Amino acid sequence: MPSADNRVGIVQDLFRGKYENDTNSDFINSATTKELIKVLLKNNNIEKILLSCIAGSPPLLAVIGDVNKFLNKNKSDQDIFDRDGKIRDSWKQNVGKLVGSIAYFMGYTRNKEINFEGFSSYFTNASNFKRETS
Repeated sequence: MPSADNRVGIVQDLFRGKYENDTNSDFINSATTKELIKVLLKNNNIEKILLSCIAGSPPLLAVIGDVNKFLNKNKSDQDIFDRDGKIRDSWKQNVGKLVGSIAYFMGYTRNKEINFEGFSSYFTNASNFKRETS
């Protein structure tokens, strides 16, 4: 099994490959995103993501609790939050794409060729993040 750093690198490369013409390089190359990827690859999150896809739900919903915990630990990160303390829309969208990329990488596709067309429907709920308040 590849090391945690290798798995993070694989996910980053997959994201870059899919969104190479997008303006996401700051997101995927940030230390914060590397930590988020590690969270997403822990425990049974992969299984939860795949089960969500099988059930026809957006994969992001399967790990939203872990993402919210991550957000609470990174409340001062200016890449994530704006001056008003709201989560940046671009960050939400990128996290949705990231989780979708992980799902795709783990084999949620009918084709053996890498084809991301039509997969964006799983990212639509990325904008529904809500920060936990306590």
